[in-house]
Amino acid sequence: GDLHPGRARHLASLLGRVTDAPVVAWDAARPPLLPASWTVVLLDAPCSGTGTLRRHPELKWRLDEDAIRERAALQARLIRAALPLVAPGGVLLYTTCSVEPEENEELFRDLPGGFDPVELDRRVFGAPVLSTPAGGVRLLPGPDWDGFTFHAVRRIARG
Repeated sequence: GDLHPGRARHLASLLGRVTDAPVVAWDAARPPLLPASWTVVLLDAPCSGTGTLRRHPELKWRLDEDAIRERAALQARLIRAALPLVAPGGVLLYTTCSVEPEENEELFRDLPGGFDPVELDRRVFGAPVLSTPAGGVRLLPGPDWDGFTFHAVRRIARG
Protein backbone atom coordinates (compact mmCIF):
# COMPACT_ATOMS: atom_id res chain seq x y z
CA GLY A 1 0.00 0.00 0.00
CA ASP A 2 0.87 3.64 -0.11
CA LEU A 3 -0.37 6.75 1.64
CA HIS A 4 -1.00 8.38 -1.76
CA PRO A 5 -3.79 6.87 -3.91
CA GLY A 6 -2.03 7.75 -7.19
CA ARG A 7 1.10 5.89 -6.16
CA ALA A 8 -1.00 2.95 -4.99
CA ARG A 9 -2.67 2.76 -8.43
CA HIS A 10 0.74 2.86 -10.13
CA LEU A 11 2.04 0.13 -7.82
CA ALA A 12 -1.05 -1.98 -8.52
CA SER A 13 -0.49 -1.68 -12.27
CA LEU A 14 3.14 -2.76 -11.90
CA LEU A 15 2.36 -5.63 -9.54
CA GLY A 16 -0.58 -6.73 -11.66
CA ARG A 17 1.93 -8.06 -14.18
CA VAL A 18 3.28 -10.65 -11.73
CA THR A 19 0.79 -11.15 -8.89
CA ASP A 20 -2.74 -10.53 -7.75
CA ALA A 21 -1.58 -9.17 -4.38
CA PRO A 22 -3.87 -6.40 -3.13
CA VAL A 23 -2.59 -2.82 -3.15
CA VAL A 24 -4.27 -0.27 -0.93
CA ALA A 25 -3.86 3.38 0.06
CA TRP A 26 -3.59 4.05 3.81
CA ASP A 27 -1.30 5.47 6.43
CA ALA A 28 1.29 2.77 7.17
CA ALA A 29 1.78 4.21 10.66
CA ARG A 30 -1.78 3.02 11.43
CA PRO A 31 -2.47 0.04 9.16
CA PRO A 32 -6.05 -1.28 9.44
CA LEU A 33 -4.93 -4.91 9.47
CA LEU A 34 -5.11 -7.76 11.93
CA PRO A 35 -1.96 -8.43 13.97
CA ALA A 36 0.15 -11.43 12.96
CA SER A 37 -1.85 -11.87 9.75
CA TRP A 38 0.83 -11.62 7.03
CA THR A 39 3.65 -14.02 6.17
CA VAL A 40 5.53 -11.27 4.32
CA VAL A 41 5.31 -7.53 4.92
CA LEU A 42 7.22 -5.25 2.54
CA LEU A 43 7.99 -1.81 3.95
CA ASP A 44 9.44 0.41 1.22
CA ALA A 45 9.90 3.34 3.55
CA PRO A 46 9.95 7.01 2.58
CA CYS A 47 13.55 8.15 2.83
CA SER A 48 16.09 10.85 2.02
CA GLY A 49 16.78 9.30 -1.39
CA THR A 50 20.56 9.55 -1.05
CA GLY A 51 20.92 6.45 -3.22
CA THR A 52 19.39 8.40 -6.12
CA LEU A 53 21.80 11.36 -6.14
CA ARG A 54 23.11 10.28 -9.57
CA ARG A 55 19.67 10.97 -11.06
CA HIS A 56 18.63 13.69 -8.60
CA PRO A 57 21.70 15.84 -7.84
CA GLU A 58 19.45 18.62 -6.51
CA LEU A 59 18.93 16.52 -3.37
CA LYS A 60 22.40 17.58 -2.22
CA TRP A 61 21.08 21.09 -1.59
CA ARG A 62 17.89 19.97 0.17
CA LEU A 63 19.30 17.33 2.49
CA ASP A 64 20.88 17.97 5.85
CA GLU A 65 21.32 16.05 9.09
CA ASP A 66 17.98 17.27 10.44
CA ALA A 67 16.12 16.01 7.35
CA ILE A 68 17.75 12.60 7.68
CA ARG A 69 16.92 12.47 11.42
CA GLU A 70 13.28 13.35 10.66
CA ARG A 71 13.06 10.59 8.03
CA ALA A 72 14.66 8.11 10.43
CA ALA A 73 12.07 8.97 13.10
CA LEU A 74 9.25 8.37 10.59
CA GLN A 75 10.87 5.11 9.46
CA ALA A 76 11.13 3.92 13.07
CA ARG A 77 7.39 4.59 13.55
CA LEU A 78 6.58 2.67 10.37
CA ILE A 79 8.72 -0.29 11.45
CA ARG A 80 6.99 -0.32 14.87
CA ALA A 81 3.62 -0.36 13.09
CA ALA A 82 4.65 -3.08 10.61
CA LEU A 83 6.27 -5.59 12.98
CA PRO A 84 3.02 -6.61 14.73
CA LEU A 85 1.51 -7.49 11.33
CA VAL A 86 4.07 -10.25 10.71
CA ALA A 87 2.81 -13.76 11.44
CA PRO A 88 4.98 -16.23 13.40
CA GLY A 89 7.65 -17.49 11.00
CA GLY A 90 6.93 -14.55 8.68
CA VAL A 91 9.29 -11.83 7.48
CA LEU A 92 9.36 -8.04 7.39
CA LEU A 93 11.40 -6.87 4.39
CA TYR A 94 12.48 -3.24 4.78
CA THR A 95 13.95 -1.24 1.93
CA THR A 96 14.93 2.33 1.18
CA CYS A 97 16.68 4.16 -1.64
CA SER A 98 18.91 5.68 1.02
CA VAL A 99 22.47 4.63 1.75
CA GLU A 100 22.48 6.36 5.16
CA PRO A 101 22.95 4.08 8.21
CA GLU A 102 20.57 6.28 10.25
CA GLU A 103 17.74 5.35 7.87
CA ASN A 104 18.60 1.68 7.69
CA GLU A 105 20.68 -0.57 9.93
CA GLU A 106 20.58 1.77 12.93
CA LEU A 107 16.79 1.28 13.01
CA PHE A 108 17.30 -2.47 13.52
CA ARG A 109 19.79 -2.23 16.40
CA ASP A 110 17.28 -2.98 19.14
CA LEU A 111 14.66 -5.35 17.77
CA PRO A 112 11.73 -6.15 20.04
CA GLY A 113 11.60 -9.63 21.53
CA GLY A 114 10.36 -12.29 19.16
CA PHE A 115 12.21 -11.01 16.09
CA ASP A 116 15.57 -12.04 14.65
CA PRO A 117 17.49 -10.43 11.79
CA VAL A 118 17.67 -12.41 8.56
CA GLU A 119 21.12 -12.46 6.98
CA LEU A 120 20.60 -11.48 3.34
CA ASP A 121 22.71 -13.09 0.62
CA ARG A 122 24.86 -10.46 -1.10
CA ARG A 123 25.25 -12.56 -4.25
CA VAL A 124 21.66 -12.22 -5.38
CA PHE A 125 22.08 -8.64 -6.52
CA GLY A 126 24.77 -9.07 -9.18
CA ALA A 127 26.26 -5.65 -8.40
CA PRO A 128 28.63 -4.25 -5.77
CA VAL A 129 26.96 -4.57 -2.39
CA LEU A 130 28.08 -4.24 1.21
CA SER A 131 26.80 -6.12 4.23
CA THR A 132 25.42 -3.92 6.99
CA PRO A 133 26.03 -4.57 10.70
CA ALA A 134 22.35 -5.57 11.04
CA GLY A 135 22.59 -8.36 8.43
CA GLY A 136 21.21 -6.32 5.56
CA VAL A 137 22.74 -5.42 2.24
CA ARG A 138 23.51 -2.05 0.69
CA LEU A 139 23.62 -1.77 -3.08
CA LEU A 140 25.93 1.13 -3.78
CA PRO A 141 24.96 3.61 -6.49
CA GLY A 142 26.61 2.85 -9.80
CA PRO A 143 26.85 4.35 -13.28
CA ASP A 144 23.53 2.81 -14.36
CA TRP A 145 21.63 2.15 -11.11
CA ASP A 146 20.56 3.77 -7.88
CA GLY A 147 21.65 2.80 -4.39
CA PHE A 148 19.34 0.86 -2.09
CA THR A 149 19.49 -0.77 1.32
CA PHE A 150 17.57 -3.91 2.32
CA HIS A 151 16.98 -5.49 5.74
CA ALA A 152 14.81 -8.40 6.79
CA VAL A 153 13.65 -9.65 10.17
CA ARG A 154 11.77 -12.84 10.94
CA ARG A 155 9.18 -13.26 13.65
CA ILE A 156 10.16 -16.27 15.71
CA ALA A 157 7.65 -19.08 15.20
CA ARG A 158 5.77 -20.24 18.26
CA GLY A 159 6.19 -23.66 19.55
